[in-house]
This record gives sequence, C-alpha cells and structure tokens, in this order.
Amino acid sequence: MENKYRQYLLDTCLSVIFWVPVIGIWSIVVAKLEYSELLSIMAGTAAINISVGGFYGKLLNKWRETLKYEHQ
Repeated sequence: MENKYRQYLLDTCLSVIFWVPVIGIWSIVVAKLEYSELLSIMAGTAAINISVGGFYGKLLNKWRETLKYEHQ
C-alpha cells in the first residue's frame, strides 16, 4: 500500500513541477498577462494539479498497460 501512495504522490509532484512553469511561460509569452494575473493562473494550475495530478498519472499507467507500451 505504501508503494501506491508514494507513486501517487510522485505523480502529483511531477505534474505540478512540469505544468505550473509551462502554463506560466505560456501566460507570459502568448497571453501577455500581468504579474498579478500570472500568479493567480499559476496558483490555480497548481491547485488543479494537486487535486488530479496523481489520478492522471494512474490513468496514464493504465493506458500504457492497455497498449502494452514499453519505454525503451
């Protein structure tokens, strides 16, 4: 059970680490948001990733198992 919890936590953390900067850069470069708006968007992105990031990782793992995808 501990391994599943650690994997879920790892998926969540990696999702936050990847997506928050990506959305932040997109918000600056493409959307031209001001910094107060940027902070709001990044906080919202982090909250969404914390709430569903681990579930998304589990979904990806199931999808890979279904397609028999092997990392080379």
